[in-house]
Amino acid sequence: TLVPHHSFSRAIPRWHGGTLSLVNLTSTPYHIDTMTAPLLTLKHFVLRAEARRLYRDVLRTMKGLDRETAFGVREAARAQFADNAQEYDIERIRILLTDGRHSLEQMQCYLVTAT
Repeated sequence: TLVPHHSFSRAIPRWHGGTLSLVNLTSTPYHIDTMTAPLLTLKHFVLRAEARRLYRDVLRTMKGLDRETAFGVREAARAQFADNAQEYDIERIRILLTDGRHSLEQMQCYLVTAT
């Protein structure tokens, strides 16, 4: 179960998947009813949209590249996004997006100088 390790002074019992677990009412980001994933805030949705925009920009940048190079870049980008798809820490997501934008800018510079 994804119950945080905080004190259980305000814990309540909940049935989940046939087992009884304690849910701490003082700990947010976990959803009390499902206990499967943190609650997403508006900031999460904004950052998710930025991540999609970055991914689309990567795909647009690959237009005109030879097939082999485009396939490698697409797979690398897909793997990076998949590895970090379950990240919920807003600061960590911002860092990942900044690194991704920086990598995209570098790739665009290399493509301009190579042509």
